[in-house]
Amino acid sequence: MLFTEPLFLFIFLPALLGLYFSSPRGARNFLLLAASLLFYAWGERTYVAILLFSIVLNYLSGLAIGQAPAKGRRRRLLLVAALAGNLLLLIVFKYAAFLTANLNGLLGLFGVAGLPLPHLRLPIGISFFTFMGMSYLIDIYRRQLEAERNLNTFALYITLFPHLIAGPIVRYSDIARELRERFVSRPEFAEGIRRFIIGFGKKM
Repeated sequence: MLFTEPLFLFIFLPALLGLYFSSPRGARNFLLLAASLLFYAWGERTYVAILLFSIVLNYLSGLAIGQAPAKGRRRRLLLVAALAGNLLLLIVFKYAAFLTANLNGLLGLFGVAGLPLPHLRLPIGISFFTFMGMSYLIDIYRRQLEAERNLNTFALYITLFPHLIAGPIVRYSDIARELRERFVSRPEFAEGIRRFIIGFGKKM
């Protein structure tokens, strides 16, 4: 689903806004998370599992790093392991064919049969949600923020549909307060509509 499609403009977005502003404040993050996962699943389906795995990996890693003592090697080892898990996910889907082709070229010099090239489709937005997760973990390691204990809040940070498939990469500290509690006034809503329309015109 693209932001310029009639499905988004005339069904998804109006329905979501109507449900959002008619819902209790405590339920709005759950609604946004469900809508964001639906938005992503509309184009990905099977690879939603990759997104969910990334969320759980970074959520649990953040808690572990945050609880580890400041002194000693455990905290650093946890960070390195978590970053390696994120990078491995990215390498498998984005660079597996490139690395295999180069390895086959090297093996060919020694007369060894090459490996079959993997044909993996790149999950939408994998670079964005991977690097967002990594920046979150690094900020916790540097003690620039506390690990988020609410899984729903952290999952919303990763999956929020306006930036999930097209960026930009957003640091958790920049939107942490708005993820927990926010208030939208009529002038702000009107300004948001104005900016959306201008951006839509430029996109088209």
